[in-house]
Amino acid sequence: MRWYLSCQWAPPSLLPLRTISRLPARVLTSASVAPAPGCVATLITGSAPLRERLCRELLETCGPVLHNLYGSTEAGVIALAGPEALAAAPGSVGRPLT
Repeated sequence: MRWYLSCQWAPPSLLPLRTISRLPARVLTSASVAPAPGCVATLITGSAPLRERLCRELLETCGPVLHNLYGSTEAGVIALAGPEALAAAPGSVGRPLT
């Protein structure tokens, strides 16, 4: 059985994830530390600005699973940027949903 992780975080909470790419290769290849390739299915950010640098680092570390949204409690999700849009314009909230 394989488990997949989908989660939504505010960008400041994601800062520890960017250290993954800075770990030594021996740690990243350790079965006890490294997640299985492709185990993160979706990573959604919102509630605070996603800085361009962090966006780029997460795309490099986690792959094309990052989504950034803009919304409000009253209206829900207003705009959403998928992995392709974030690669082209890191930190963007994308286009309004219609």
